[in-house]
Amino acid sequence: MGNRPKPTMLTVVTVYNKKDFFERVLLDSLKKQTAPFELVAIDNSEQRYKSAAQAYNAALEDAHGDYVLFAHQDVDFGDDADWLRRIEEKIVALDNIGVVGFAGFDFEGKFRGRISSCGEILGTDTGDAIPIQTVDGFLFALPRSVVTTFRFDEKTFDGWHLYSDDLCMRTYQAGLTNYVLPEFVYHRSTATNFRGTIPYKRRFYKKFGGTTFTSIGTINERFYLKSFAQEILEPLFQFVFPD
Repeated sequence: MGNRPKPTMLTVVTVYNKKDFFERVLLDSLKKQTAPFELVAIDNSEQRYKSAAQAYNAALEDAHGDYVLFAHQDVDFGDDADWLRRIEEKIVALDNIGVVGFAGFDFEGKFRGRISSCGEILGTDTGDAIPIQTVDGFLFALPRSVVTTFRFDEKTFDGWHLYSDDLCMRTYQAGLTNYVLPEFVYHRSTATNFRGTIPYKRRFYKKFGGTTFTSIGTINERFYLKSFAQEILEPLFQFVFPD
């Protein structure tokens, strides 16, 4: 979709499991954009891919843009037809890029970004790109050369959590800078899914150690030690509070 590739062109990659929802939200929003882009959309309604990392790595084989924007099926740019064009210009202007998100946490655990999520407006518009520790995986971009070099970790994160956080930590360790751009965007999600996150948070801690602030909670030694009791109690908690 869009015009032929050009040096600063974006490839938009998405994995969807509800075709009607994808077409009504993300695809409809993309069709309004004035900037040229390439779309790589993977239909995972039959669960061909078992993880975001696996699906995204596969999608990269068909991604030709210099920058790749990974978007969930429930991302919506509203009526802002210049959204893609504007963020492309801002990303190209950044130095030493690792991962560029639109919501995330800085190294002090402060939320950064400007989004509407679950019907609530979060964050403030600072105007400038902000160096951060991790990005929320619902929407993020990076140079194709970076993601091709690092790839997503399919072995450790063989589900749908922490794949973008893992990438942020590895690019940071390699000396690159991760950013959040406070460009307003809608995340048409009804709730944050915390189910099944404990094993992945443990794997994350064992891989990186220290303290990491993520969209599914702070991961540190204290969490790691408490997680074993939490894992035992989680089924009871979800039985009492199923929503």
